[in-house]
Amino acid sequence: GGGRHKGSVWTRLGEGSGPGESFRAGEYAGLVGLPDGGVLGLVGPAPTRQWMHLDRHGRVVRREVFPGATHLAQVEGQVLVTNRVGEVWSFGLDRGMDGAHHAQLDATPRGVAPGPQGGWWWLGSNGDLLLLRADLSVRWRRRAGERAALLAGDGERAWVVPDDRSWAECWDESGSPRGSFAMPLMGARAVRLTGKGGVLIALPGALLELDPGGGVLRTQA
Repeated sequence: GGGRHKGSVWTRLGEGSGPGESFRAGEYAGLVGLPDGGVLGLVGPAPTRQWMHLDRHGRVVRREVFPGATHLAQVEGQVLVTNRVGEVWSFGLDRGMDGAHHAQLDATPRGVAPGPQGGWWWLGSNGDLLLLRADLSVRWRRRAGERAALLAGDGERAWVVPDDRSWAECWDESGSPRGSFAMPLMGARAVRLTGKGGVLIALPGALLELDPGGGVLRTQA
């Protein structure tokens, strides 16, 4: 989800992580480490992709099926899962799906991240950035551009980075713009927030760190 979290580091899910049963782990769409050393993951072929919660020893705690699932985010025990046709689910890590929230959005997701007040940031293939409330209703919508490709967000802000040489932009909780930067290269590959309120962007052969307003703090090639 492009944000910051404290937790474990997992590099892969292997066959047979479960109480006496195996699962196909050859494909996965995302891994999110948990503070207790466990992990959440979207595992398996896309048409029948499973959301899985494993403990720190790799044992299956819980699994749910989300057809076509593409993105996953988690914060303070709340989980967000999206799929390729714009469906979104939010549910408690330790609660059943009976109390889950569900919404249908109008684009394919390109990125999700935890947002303010229990809500979520959502970047769509139509170039829109949405701030969703905890119940998945849309709090506001901003135009990020058709080439908007990467999202990093937390409870205070969201950065959206394009895959071309247009502008990386930052919005705060109210939807006001807080920073921008003209990208020097095409093909941004990853984005992460920093502890200083800025953003770290991985480009082909280069690393770029920006401050909260979009000023360059450091570059590394």
